[in-house]
Amino acid sequence: MISDDSTNDTVKSYIDSLSLNDKISYYRNSPSLGTPENWNHSISKAQGRYIKVLHHDDFFTETNSLAQFVSLLENNPNADFGFSATLVCNIKTNKNSIHTCSPRLLDKLKNEYHYLFFKNLIGAPSATIYRKEMAVKFDNRFKWLVDIDFYISALTKNNGVQYIDKPLICTIHGMETQVTQQIEYDRQIQIKEHVLLFSKIVNQIKSRKNYFAFFDELFLRYDVNSMEDLKQICEVPENLKEFFNQVFQNLHKFKTLKRIKYRLLNSKYNRRYFKIEKY
Repeated sequence: MISDDSTNDTVKSYIDSLSLNDKISYYRNSPSLGTPENWNHSISKAQGRYIKVLHHDDFFTETNSLAQFVSLLENNPNADFGFSATLVCNIKTNKNSIHTCSPRLLDKLKNEYHYLFFKNLIGAPSATIYRKEMAVKFDNRFKWLVDIDFYISALTKNNGVQYIDKPLICTIHGMETQVTQQIEYDRQIQIKEHVLLFSKIVNQIKSRKNYFAFFDELFLRYDVNSMEDLKQICEVPENLKEFFNQVFQNLHKFKTLKRIKYRLLNSKYNRRYFKIEKY
């Protein structure tokens, strides 16, 4: 099934040239729905038991990748959600890497899936498959954290996630037209979406300690120094005002030392050699 959100007939012309109209359901959105509503539209039109998203700039790495995704859920009937490792191709650096999930992190994902707030252990939506009956939608209030919010919602329903430890899909990074490139360092979006996601999960988490440290770093990075600054960016839910007031009270203590600490933890040396987890 193809949901075409483009502004011209290029995709439709290509599909027509393949003479696959009896095998492919094609839908053209007019006007364009944008992300993630185009994804939700695609899912709503799907008629199979499983949902396998594949974005336009991602592709399967093996001829039977799709079959392996399906087998993952077929062989694990108690799981509603699965994912694979990902081959990540960076066109700017011309380097490839593998996004994997170690046995330790997979266990963490199953038992503490809210940890996704701090680190995306799954990867892009193209690396996932899930049962349509799970009936989880992508929240259109998100752009940067739309996948993380979706994963948490899915695992809240059923945390029996399954994993294939080999890259069945490839994602391309570094294209200027990608949403990631446009919003990765956008101050407004980063602050607004993390506050929104936290508000959605706060009643489900056991401890706020790591979230306190996370927002301390986030606010330092983007120069958000007070509740007034935060309110200029986004609406602050009433039940989170006390929490954020405490963050701001602590924010200005040992600022220089904290900046050095966060810089070291985010450095390539920590990622490659020390691998100290921040949260």
